[in-house]
Amino acid sequence: MKTRRFLLTTLCLATVACASDVSLGDDHQNSTEDKMRASAPKRTAPTRDEKSATAEEPVATERSSSSKPSEVEPKSQATEPAKPAVMPFGPDAEVMPFTTDRLTLKAGEEKYLCFAKALDSDLVVNGFSTTRETFVHHLLVARVRAPEPEGFQDCGVSFRSTWEPMYISGVGDNKLEYPEDAGTPLKAGSQLLVQLHVLNPTEKPIEGAVTVHLRRSKAANPRPISGAVFGTGRLDLPPHKVSTVVGTCTVRQTVHMVAGFGHMHTLGTSIRFEAGRSESTMKEVFNLDPFSFDNQNIQKLDLTLNPGDITRTTCTYNNTTDETITYGESTLSEMCFFVSFAVDLPTQGGCLEQLPPNSFGL
Repeated sequence: MKTRRFLLTTLCLATVACASDVSLGDDHQNSTEDKMRASAPKRTAPTRDEKSATAEEPVATERSSSSKPSEVEPKSQATEPAKPAVMPFGPDAEVMPFTTDRLTLKAGEEKYLCFAKALDSDLVVNGFSTTRETFVHHLLVARVRAPEPEGFQDCGVSFRSTWEPMYISGVGDNKLEYPEDAGTPLKAGSQLLVQLHVLNPTEKPIEGAVTVHLRRSKAANPRPISGAVFGTGRLDLPPHKVSTVVGTCTVRQTVHMVAGFGHMHTLGTSIRFEAGRSESTMKEVFNLDPFSFDNQNIQKLDLTLNPGDITRTTCTYNNTTDETITYGESTLSEMCFFVSFAVDLPTQGGCLEQLPPNSFGL
């Protein structure tokens, strides 16, 4: 059975060998949902998805328990997309909201959706901001080199070579700010694509939309910026044990990091990223302990990696389930990635260990 990879194909450009087939089998979506339902009752500790299962209000709005009865409130309030509590880039920034159509998820449904829309005007983007939606596991924003169907569609692949990723975000509120002289020029009529990994952990259908805030820049010739990802897919976590996995890799291209975040799933407890000219001289760059699946924030960095440098990504997990957990894209599987954003990097890059054969067919 073929399976999706979290940007694995694009992240291995000019770095390490990866399996080339990223198409999704026709039965993969149903298999993922079956696995999710079969595995979820075996959790011994509540996950983010389980904690949110009691929410009854629409996911795109928030109401306090002291609100007046719904019949006296304007119905339009329940259908408005969620808005950040504060301006994501301050009151003086020029921001363009990019909002998807509304989507509906059946109870227990998990899938990948792609939303594409043409831009109405030229702009140079040098910042992104998203607010937490309970049904979004992660999202990718990309510009496209070949036309995509407008609106929502089920993603038949995990990644296409015609997508140029600009922003990646895990769970939680996130903001990525480029340096003032860096950005991505976009022309009117060109399409932006938002890929969403969505999951409804509740027993009722839920509805919502996702908004990505794009900060405009006036830079005439901005420096390019792309993503660079580090880590490993060699995960084999025995049941009812604390386990640590380490991904070590040799960098093959210059990477000027300006921001980054750690990405694991619900069993992750800590993640650390180190770099240096040798394993004995490595210095800690990023450390998130404890790790929270519900709050995978992007942090500012100032780090340059040169060809030949060594990187090490260390992830620790507490597997409270009755099953061995391996690498996979479902929230009920696990990952170990440090996702960074780098200036003067024309295409996606990074340094990843090749995934071994496992129960996902990789």
